[in-house]
Amino acid sequence: MLIGDYASADKWLSLAVEWNPADADGWYYLGRAKYNENRFEEAIQSFQKCLALRPRYTLAADGIGLSYEGLNRIPDAITWLQNAISWQDGSEKQSPEPYIDLGELLTQQARFDEALPPLQKAVAIDSRNIRAHEKLGKVFLSLNRLSEAQSEIEQTISLDPGRAAPHYLLDRSTESKASSIRRVQN
Repeated sequence: MLIGDYASADKWLSLAVEWNPADADGWYYLGRAKYNENRFEEAIQSFQKCLALRPRYTLAADGIGLSYEGLNRIPDAITWLQNAISWQDGSEKQSPEPYIDLGELLTQQARFDEALPPLQKAVAIDSRNIRAHEKLGKVFLSLNRLSEAQSEIEQTISLDPGRAAPHYLLDRSTESKASSIRRVQN
């Protein structure tokens, strides 16, 4: 999985869970391998087997949500991502991933106002999460909240200066900001 050879990971993880069907981690990682192979139905089955062994496991629910998104079953995807989020309520250690994934899915649906709270929560959970800052910056940009977009995108760049996409977004943000100022002045 670490080197991106998902077919081999699938093969060996399938063998591992055949030998030990009670291995929740094995089922989870098999689901991830299948997801990365775009075998979404099989990924869902693996994540569900993981959940049968480890109920309310946030990352498995997140994987099911992403798999439903891959199948273009958006309402099911949203439900599972919301499950992953709600299962973390009251937990000391939360994962930002379901929040980011829900925010990104809602952004793809042009539901920017709805995407904002989960992405803000993701940043609150992990202020060093590059994806969270980048996605939040894009949403602020889409909502024409340019100062906030610029701030989030600058944070993304400070965390990983080598990534090209945030630099492009920052240019877009500052260009939009300058254009707004010119319109006000005219």
